[in-house]
This record gives sequence, C-alpha cells and structure tokens, in this order.
Amino acid sequence: MPTTQPLEQDLHTLRSYFKRRNLSTWDAEDMTQEVFLKLLTMGRSPSSEEKAYIYTVARTLLIDKYRSDTRRK
Repeated sequence: MPTTQPLEQDLHTLRSYFKRRNLSTWDAEDMTQEVFLKLLTMGRSPSSEEKAYIYTVARTLLIDKYRSDTRRK
C-alpha cells in the first residue's frame, strides 16, 4: 500500500516556502494547491524526484502573484 507521507511532507515544505516569502497562511495554502493542480493538469505526478520542477512551478506562480498584486495598486 503506497504511503502518503512523502506527498504530505512536500505539501508542508511547499507551504513553508510560500510563507517564508511573506505570504499569509491563506495565500500559502492557495498557492500550494495551485502548484499541485498545475502539475496534475499537465499530466505530471507530484513526486519527490521532481522537487526541482515543483519549485520551478511554485516560483513562477509566486512571480505571477507579485506582478498581479503590483498591478492592482
């Protein structure tokens, strides 16, 4: 039976990544979900072997969020 522990650890780590970039807890949760949703819609399985790719997607979404927030001001 497959374990969900690595995925749960990745979720926690990714949430912390967003929080360290001064996002609120709510925004960090939303961004974490967006990363995994984007990976799944692209047909990629979020796995521990693809951490670099996961963080590339996360960084890109974070940049998009900062740009969007800047335009709103």
